[in-house]
Amino acid sequence: MVILIVLLAVVFIAWSIYNNKKESAALLEKEKTTAYFKDHPEEKVENDYHLTYRFGKYLTGHPDINTSQLADIRVARDRIEVISSDGDYGENILATIPILQVKSSKVEDRSTVESRITATRLVALGVFAFAAKKTEKHPDYYLVIEWSDGKFDFETIFEYFIPEANELANTVSNAIIRRCREQSQ
Repeated sequence: MVILIVLLAVVFIAWSIYNNKKESAALLEKEKTTAYFKDHPEEKVENDYHLTYRFGKYLTGHPDINTSQLADIRVARDRIEVISSDGDYGENILATIPILQVKSSKVEDRSTVESRITATRLVALGVFAFAAKKTEKHPDYYLVIEWSDGKFDFETIFEYFIPEANELANTVSNAIIRRCREQSQ
């Protein structure tokens, strides 16, 4: 019995060390990205064809994009384009979402997005879930676009963590909602 308790303690300590290293790497990535944003002021390009919003980070949820990366969002009349922010602005469309397939567009803060995984965390960690580090409310905001291609449902998520993150994510969400309303008329 003592060996089992020692073994569980060792596993928990190893898991904690691994988790702290992962959080440190994520914090470093965030600091680099924030520095980039400070050097490149917010840009919104608007004309009668499209609205382009810069300084978001694609996280997950689109079947055509496999990695999280900095991305701009172009809201055109009939589609949403996810554009690479690697210097070829406007040249590299990573993915599209047809406006007519959008079910909803909403803004959520970090704690709301992370709270979705609480049950999974409890199942995975068991009693250790209560000892694991709890998430705090952060000023990061997420744009969540729910859409369907007719066969599968998707939640495509973008992160905004510049000082005006809530305002920018809300502006992009409202632009998507306006385009959806225009297309449904």
